Amino acid sequence: GGLDVRTNDVHSADLGLPIYPGAVETGKHGDDSGSADIHVSFGEWSLHVKAIGYRSDDPEDKLVAFYKNAMAQYGDVLTCKDKTALGQPTKTSHGLTCANGHEYNVDVDLDAAKKRGNLSATQISGAIKLLAGSPENQHIVEFSPTSHGTKFSMVMVQLPHKNQTD
Repeated sequence: GGLDVRTNDVHSADLGLPIYPGAVETGKHGDDSGSADIHVSFGEWSLHVKAIGYRSDDPEDKLVAFYKNAMAQYGDVLTCKDKTALGQPTKTSHGLTCANGHEYNVDVDLDAAKKRGNLSATQISGAIKLLAGSPENQHIVEFSPTSHGTKFSMVMVQLPHKNQTD
């Protein structure tokens, strides 16, 4: 078991999603990028999180529409705000809901991960969050409007199956 944290190694293709046209990776300083690949394991139990942050000059609604379409390859796409589904569907065919997207309370603070090599258990700050997949294999894109466009993060979370959490 152990903890493995890598920065600068994650690209949008690693998360199975395209980069929004014209988007620029956030957190890029010299050779550093705004990405993290975190793997935690204890025996058979494991948690794997890959994340990367971007910004775009376009408004949030354009990015939400783009990623709803891109995420459809993983099945139903939920649009969430404050743990509540906006519109339909309210649950994916694999059982993922806006509420259980927070069941494990995992959020990746990329800057903190790069500095300390750990996960932060803070709330997701994005105004709108898209979810696709299952509770154990989630694809997430979260959006935060800014005065100059939209910041967004793409996250892939592989959580232990329920029988692995005991």
